[in-house]
Amino acid sequence: MGEEVKLLDFWPSMFGMRVKIALAEKGVAYEYVEQDLRNKSPLLLQMNPIHKQIPVLIHNGKPICESSIIVEYIDEFWKDKAPLLPSDPYERAQARFWVDFIDKKIYESAKKIYTKKGEEQEGGKKEVIEILKQLEQVLGEKAYFGGECFGYLDIGLIGFSSWFYAYETIGNFSIEAECPKLISWVKRCLEKESVSNSLPDPKKVDPSQVYKINTFNFSQQDVIVITEENVAMKDEFTAINLLPEETLFKVKNKFKYLHIGYVQVALKPLFKEGLDVPVYLALRDKRHLRFTPSLLGIVQSNLEQRPVYFNCKLGLTVSLQDRSIMDTLSLDVHSQELELKDGSLPFASSMTIPRTLKWAELMKGPIWNLQQETAPVRRTSTEASITEFPDGNVEVQFNSEATYSRISEIMSSRPSTSSVARTVSSYPDSHRRSESIRALMDLSSPRCSL
Repeated sequence: MGEEVKLLDFWPSMFGMRVKIALAEKGVAYEYVEQDLRNKSPLLLQMNPIHKQIPVLIHNGKPICESSIIVEYIDEFWKDKAPLLPSDPYERAQARFWVDFIDKKIYESAKKIYTKKGEEQEGGKKEVIEILKQLEQVLGEKAYFGGECFGYLDIGLIGFSSWFYAYETIGNFSIEAECPKLISWVKRCLEKESVSNSLPDPKKVDPSQVYKINTFNFSQQDVIVITEENVAMKDEFTAINLLPEETLFKVKNKFKYLHIGYVQVALKPLFKEGLDVPVYLALRDKRHLRFTPSLLGIVQSNLEQRPVYFNCKLGLTVSLQDRSIMDTLSLDVHSQELELKDGSLPFASSMTIPRTLKWAELMKGPIWNLQQETAPVRRTSTEASITEFPDGNVEVQFNSEATYSRISEIMSSRPSTSSVARTVSSYPDSHRRSESIRALMDLSSPRCSL
């Protein structure tokens, strides 16, 4: 019967190599479609909407995702050739166990070799050798992991061998010296045409080219103007997205990436007497990429009469095409140990959070014109009355016509430090809102940044 078989893949992917080998072992003809993982195709996003990853096998219009699952699918659907998985249920379960072990262990440990330095890199090398030695013990004296026949577990591991040269070159160590039997198995597998035709030349696999790690080339002239915004708190616990959707939409067609260099938020009371209340602020990346910890920064302090400043130097680069970019910077604010009388405003309503992450517009030209700190600006009192009760409850009534002061006004009243504020007298009126923003960004960091 006529069948349409298509493989969406990225040439150096050890996981895509599994699918190529399995299809070759079964003698299945297919169309290969190379993918750009930095600019994922609509077809890839359509066929793998959950993980948006390669490889994806499309069989008669239906997608199959995850490399180990694809190999099992190929083995079950094309049964006319020798099976890839063992026929014995126990041996089949063992083969699946070790492929799962490979997926969970080797990739992340090996990644440390070419993304880390010093002790972390050495730790990655040690982990890789320990993992490969464990697999060498499983191989034993057999020709292949399944015995005399090349099979599922061999397919699950052999693709990683095309990266061994890169690991060794970058990490300055020898896998063959530590795992000679495993390297003999690699050479034996490469004698098979299905393997040799599916694996690239190891010397062409360069992690620095495959994974662009902190190598974004930002133009020094591409600058996004930062302005401030007051955000009124409406509950004792509030989560605020610091990246404004409307401005992200404006710039995503011009830029591919956003580099977030520095984040500063000020939490302040709206009345001069202040409140002796603990507050907790946590900045999180709620995209949960690869299940990495979401916490970017945290501060716990007492509000009293002064603002609580949250400063976080991130150096975080995100893609403007990321559909979850709005979850990149989420600020959790929580007030503690304060009970309010029924009907009064929640404590969180008595403060605002100026955000230094909202862009006014994109512009080119000089970045900063640094001068001395701006003079303090007198703030209008915002409280009508504060009543404390014997039971510890507090009632706060506010003047609804009071105006909120900006973070720059608060900061300008602080004691003089080495940091300075900027005054951009040459900028047009549309930029005047930004005149007194402190230059707290690292001016030497790459631009097109926050």
